[in-house]
Amino acid sequence: MRHRMFSIAALLVAASISTAHAQATAKTVKCKDGTTSTATGSGACSGHGGVEAKAASTSKQSSKATEQAAKKSTKTTEQTAKKSTKTAEQSSKKVASATNNPGAKVTCTDGTLSKPGRGACSGHGGVKKS
Repeated sequence: MRHRMFSIAALLVAASISTAHAQATAKTVKCKDGTTSTATGSGACSGHGGVEAKAASTSKQSSKATEQAAKKSTKTTEQTAKKSTKTAEQSSKKVASATNNPGAKVTCTDGTLSKPGRGACSGHGGVKKS
């Protein structure tokens, strides 16, 4: 279960990074005559009077903002994954400690008692959460 949750979190992180990278690389520049171009580097607006200097700096600023947003999203996703993993570990420890005690019982959601472990309370609505 922990492995599956970690894998899902890793996929979410990878997706957010690739999205941010795609947004950062798909830049448009504004030429001096008002047209836009997706080409970068020298010659981006050749034939249109060159690249407008003010628009080029704005493009760099928006690129930095996109990168910062991607980093923040990645950090939030990693924190969520850590919390999920911690919660799963705590749940498995509770079940393990109950399983190691031979007289232990778990309470089902319908109020009945069952032996702890896999399948406990399967016909009674699952284990009651405390």
